Amino acid sequence: MKALILGTLGKPLEEALKLSGVSYEVYTPEQLMIYVSESTSGYDRFFDARPELTEPVRLKAKDFDFVISRIGSGAEKGATILEHLTENMGLFGSQNADGIRICSNKLRTHLKLSQKGIRTPPTVWGNRIAHTGFVLKKLLDGLPAVGKTSLGSQGEGVFILESPLAANTTLQTLYKFDADILLQKFIKGVGFQDIRAIVVNGKVVSAMERSAPTGDFRANLSQGGSGRKIDLSTDDKALAVSAADAVGLSGFCGVDLLKDKDGKTYVVETNSNPGDLICTITGYNHFLALVEFCKSKGKKLEQKQELPNSQDKGVSVNTLARNSNPFWSEADEFIYQEKQKLNLSRMPR
Repeated sequence: MKALILGTLGKPLEEALKLSGVSYEVYTPEQLMIYVSESTSGYDRFFDARPELTEPVRLKAKDFDFVISRIGSGAEKGATILEHLTENMGLFGSQNADGIRICSNKLRTHLKLSQKGIRTPPTVWGNRIAHTGFVLKKLLDGLPAVGKTSLGSQGEGVFILESPLAANTTLQTLYKFDADILLQKFIKGVGFQDIRAIVVNGKVVSAMERSAPTGDFRANLSQGGSGRKIDLSTDDKALAVSAADAVGLSGFCGVDLLKDKDGKTYVVETNSNPGDLICTITGYNHFLALVEFCKSKGKKLEQKQELPNSQDKGVSVNTLARNSNPFWSEADEFIYQEKQKLNLSRMPR
């Protein structure tokens, strides 16, 4: 089988592909060009359009079995390319484009989680929040509070407001520059710790607890945090899976959980492109599960299952079954042929 990797390959994914016997080609969203056809029959295409090429080279979806997206920055551009590959070209994808768009925006993430009844920290958003005293005291239970830019990952754009002076000066500055931020209630736990769970095909396959470095409250490994392997409770596993499903990424998603001092669990973030360090910390390469999931869903255009002992090796199982059915009528045959045409039109081109 062959995979199209959209984004960054990374060593753990590369190892998983090799161990699973899957060949691959890697393209960043910036390297690809899409063509949307005017034809009602659907003749959309996509091209390798790297600047160093003499001219764009057409890539055919039928040469790939599935696409694994590892899109970091530029989520909208990457999601658009992924949408074309999966929805227009018919490739199976480990993720869907809308899920990536949702995860790239913290506000949309919390909206989706709330719609599914999933517990998240109380969050306030408004265009240039002016009534900060009301927000902090009556909606977020006072200081400390957490501020986040709507866009950003790996702990970037996240800050804590601990004193009235810090809150006033920081929020006044952000108001002046029309910054798009969220304010959240600070969840008091045991130290500055959170949990990263990896969901693949609707199951939690690995999890780690992250601890913030000295002098910081962010537990992200990219910000100097440390991690250790943990086993999640049945309830926390179900919560992580529900969160991934809520944002449309039950196929592959990183879910961040936070426990308060009473043991109550909150979902604080979902990630369409979780980092690779968790593989080292847990000792488990979750990309093995991801690749196997994609292998079970991906398929080639010309795959045909044949009877092992059939004298006519060119006749498929479906054809033999129809011919041997004494109740098969002309009407049945017509309906079958029309369905075959429909299925072929939806297969990778």
